[in-house]
Amino acid sequence: EIMARKEFYAWEENNHKNDYIAIRKLFNSIKILDKNECDQYIQSARFLYLNRHCFNGLCRYNNSGEFNVPFGTYARVYFP
Repeated sequence: EIMARKEFYAWEENNHKNDYIAIRKLFNSIKILDKNECDQYIQSARFLYLNRHCFNGLCRYNNSGEFNVPFGTYARVYFP
């Protein structure tokens, strides 16, 4: 939970393309079968980060099952 909060509060600070790509790589490196319960919260926080920072809030995966939406440029990230 602490890591999930840490990821959540880093949203504004990590509103850069390089940060987005690094988090997307982390997200794609975790396979469903490798996760434990704690990792699911962290992975969920990463998904929300990616969804809010990606181009037009798209959710798209390639044939390898990797999230592959490019970074979107936003002055301020919106989270309802």
